[in-house]
Amino acid sequence: MTELTDCGDLRRALGVYVVGAEEAPAELLDSLLRQVAARRRARRWRGIAAAAAAAIIAVGGGIVGGALISNAHSSPSVSQAAYLARGSDQATHVAAAVYYHPVTSGTEMQVQVTGIQNGTRCGFWLTTTSGQHVWVGAWTVKGGQSNWYTVWSATPVSSVRNFDISGPGGHRLVTIPADSH
Repeated sequence: MTELTDCGDLRRALGVYVVGAEEAPAELLDSLLRQVAARRRARRWRGIAAAAAAAIIAVGGGIVGGALISNAHSSPSVSQAAYLARGSDQATHVAAAVYYHPVTSGTEMQVQVTGIQNGTRCGFWLTTTSGQHVWVGAWTVKGGQSNWYTVWSATPVSSVRNFDISGPGGHRLVTIPADSH
């Protein structure tokens, strides 16, 4: 767009040539040009301000949402300590992550598995620091390649050495060492 700088530019741009008409004073046309330019700047700044406000709201919403999600599994009567353990097995091509934390009556775990075919029945075990192998729960893999399952055990977090996921016939698919705590 061409920037209009004086009343002659404005007349040429608008194609205003009236025969016998008195020419408008240059001050009036200059004033009009300043008003138009000021309105354009104001419109541009309003757009920039709106985009900045939207970005601030999006970031703030993400922070608040993240805080709510991270506190959703906490128990007010227990320490806020939480652990994440990961493991994979090259032979079975199975990988898992276990997010676990203490609850009043033991340990709650959220388990994510990948590389296990849909419809496969899995067992979840933990091994204590004294070597006891404890069955925790089971599920059937469904959905996409990445699935989350929630399980619980009366075993305290401090007594957990590792986790195991088994498949059909009790065949061990992956072992996940517990985070040292």
